[in-house]
Amino acid sequence: MLLSVPAAFNRVGKSELWKLAFNKRQAVLQEHESLTRTAMQASMEIAQFKGILEASSNTKLTAAQLSTQLLKEGLQQVVGGTKKSKGGEEDDSGSLSANFISQALTAQKSVLSCSRCVELLMELEALFGTQSPFHQMSKLSCIATKPASSQTRQWVLECIHDWVIHDIVKVSDITKGSLSGDKHHCGYIQLFEMKLKVPRLLFWCFQK
Repeated sequence: MLLSVPAAFNRVGKSELWKLAFNKRQAVLQEHESLTRTAMQASMEIAQFKGILEASSNTKLTAAQLSTQLLKEGLQQVVGGTKKSKGGEEDDSGSLSANFISQALTAQKSVLSCSRCVELLMELEALFGTQSPFHQMSKLSCIATKPASSQTRQWVLECIHDWVIHDIVKVSDITKGSLSGDKHHCGYIQLFEMKLKVPRLLFWCFQK
């Protein structure tokens, strides 16, 4: 039972009360914008946690085992409703599920091992903050798993970065579905892979 709560009383004029209330709410929003983990940060953090726990137990951990162990160690998940991002993906940044951890470790190994990919991601984060195209792990996971090779992965990320920077596509257009495509539509990843394989297609697209 909570027996005491630190508190302070500030005397505020009635005419200033509405301003103070508004600014308090704005401060909370700013803290979220400044302190929330990006998918890139979460990937590096999860990989670090994995190294710490494996070193202490001298045992290799699967994503499911790591998820269980992190919760046993007292790490907390963010609990909320089924929040969706503007692109329709769940905001999974506070999760410690086995699926989230598996995606994080794959992204760390496949994407963050490339210094150029890290540079591109950091530039997008600096420009767009929490609205960065790869703020959600589900979208960073697409870049980690869909391209055929590390060379192709860097090329795809370069192309998406270029299109976003030059307003060819909007940040909100970069979703998990638009990256991966489906049986009826070509995704951005497939499109840019084709551009890399077919130089004439690349030339035609940029000269159109």
